[in-house]
Amino acid sequence: MLSDRRVFVNGEFIAWDQACIHMMSHSFSRGAAIFEVLSVHDTEDTGPCVFRLDAHVQRLFCSAAALDMVP
Repeated sequence: MLSDRRVFVNGEFIAWDQACIHMMSHSFSRGAAIFEVLSVHDTEDTGPCVFRLDAHVQRLFCSAAALDMVP
């Protein structure tokens, strides 16, 4: 269920239903935003692991560059 999910916002993990964007944010008012969705899996050997993290980070930086955003 979505209520069990957590998201990373402003440097911390919070409950899915507590995540929000201020209506005066540039992302909301102008539509300028980037995001990348990561899939985290628990492993028996090393604990939590992000699938293809390097590829996700590269796409995020490429998207930021396309919008002239500084990462």
